[in-house]
Amino acid sequence: MQEATDRLSVWAEEWCVQVNTEKSCTTLFSLSPKQTDAGYIRICDTPLAEVEEATYLGVTFDRRLTWKAHLTNAESKARKKLPTLRKLAGINRGAHENILKTVYLGTIRLILEYGSSAWITAAKTNQQRLDKVQNQALRIITGALKSTPIKAMEDATAIPPLAKRRESKTLVQTSKYQYLPDHPMKAKLEGLIKNRLKRGSFAHEAKKLNKTFAEHLGQPSTPFTVQDLPEPWKHDQSNLTIRTNVPGLPPGTSDEMTKLSFTQAMIQDTYPSETWTHVYTDGSASAVIKDGGAGIFILYTSRRSETNSIPTGRHCTNYRAKIEAIKQAIKLIEESPESCPNVVIFTDALSVLQALENSKQTSISRALFSLCKTRVVNLQWIPAHCGVPGNENVDRLAKLGATDNQSQNAITHEEKVTMIKALTKPRPTKDDYHLLERWEQVIIFRLRTEHNRLNAHMCTKLKLSPSPMCPCGLEQQTAEHILQRCPRLAKQHPNENQSARQEGGPEEDGILHCWIRGDSVGDERQEEEEEDTITEWQSLSID
Repeated sequence: MQEATDRLSVWAEEWCVQVNTEKSCTTLFSLSPKQTDAGYIRICDTPLAEVEEATYLGVTFDRRLTWKAHLTNAESKARKKLPTLRKLAGINRGAHENILKTVYLGTIRLILEYGSSAWITAAKTNQQRLDKVQNQALRIITGALKSTPIKAMEDATAIPPLAKRRESKTLVQTSKYQYLPDHPMKAKLEGLIKNRLKRGSFAHEAKKLNKTFAEHLGQPSTPFTVQDLPEPWKHDQSNLTIRTNVPGLPPGTSDEMTKLSFTQAMIQDTYPSETWTHVYTDGSASAVIKDGGAGIFILYTSRRSETNSIPTGRHCTNYRAKIEAIKQAIKLIEESPESCPNVVIFTDALSVLQALENSKQTSISRALFSLCKTRVVNLQWIPAHCGVPGNENVDRLAKLGATDNQSQNAITHEEKVTMIKALTKPRPTKDDYHLLERWEQVIIFRLRTEHNRLNAHMCTKLKLSPSPMCPCGLEQQTAEHILQRCPRLAKQHPNENQSARQEGGPEEDGILHCWIRGDSVGDERQEEEEEDTITEWQSLSID
């Protein structure tokens, strides 16, 4: 170590750099209780202090690499942020779920998982301390009671467990090591692992995870080469234009007829079929990460059309399938006997076009460079699934290509990262629950999970009520009973309202609908009789 610090001192003096010895220290990392002294080490004749814990880039290293000090510090920092989340999350007038999730993800979770790929070997008991902080934040976001199952809160918010996130980050870090051919960790991950000690290492954890996800991530990945670096200065793109919007179409428009109208007008005005060869491309993969297919539809100026569908590999992402579709379209144009002085390629792959604009997609750049030598080429984004005839055709062709025989193929590091995220990230469900106001979400969530302040739960789970029975005396006071069978609320039940509609009588608003709109339940004559029932419903949203 002293030789290494001497070389550092020589380098610093040569390059006129001064090493801050006050911030430098030494630590001996060892599992042996006998070896505790790192020895006398100095920099520029200044001895370095020896410490039990050292912090580097925000990660605290203790002498035995248990990571307990780092995780304790992370837990303390994260818990100090929770009061801010509570201030925003009032039950009746709190912020919306989306705002609460943004605050949690941007200020708390990043603290809990900073450097997680390094301390993945920490004891489970230490890692669970961080998990408890997230569980507490989920209760604040959903307005759940303490007895609510964690899985229900994770499903409602689409926030995965921290353990899954740690596994994902470890797999991504492993992929980075394997992608760099000269990295020293690459040999350790591919070679045999020493099992003399009971303590695990990053290599142990990486091999366990690779074995777990072997079915989806077992395919080889292409190593990094110099050809992967973009070289935009070598490609003359004066004849290439990339457009990532439709003129006049407001961003975020959801109406399909509006998107179709603006898109067709743009195609007719900007790219008339008499002078432009229209090329539509699309790609898709099953479950986002396997069995890809590409579809191409070409309409030449002579009115002749050409279609093509190809498989893009057993291990393929949507992104790669769309890239392969554009590359195949360029190949077909170059081989076509038709005269194509002006070519426009329509695609709904906005991410691919943005990568081309930023010179990050080298494979298409080289193909486009060859095509642009003799032709004027435009890459035009169009919205997906809005009824554009050419785009609908290639969407069908892409799905057809995905059903063909697929070949085993190597994948890039970026594709492997996409696959890892697709395997470990939960997909949010389409649920009108997310469109409700804060107090409505709290009520609905507690009703769905049956962890609320009704007698059945308060008695059987929390032991805070003497009886689980409803005041009507028929059965236990559950959410189902209150909503459908309680005679005290017979006029507000949906079945009663349906009968009233069939008989032509006046329709009564259901009690749940009244609560969602914030209206009062019952009329003035029944106000006193239903006071207790209203209080029970209010208890669902009041802590």
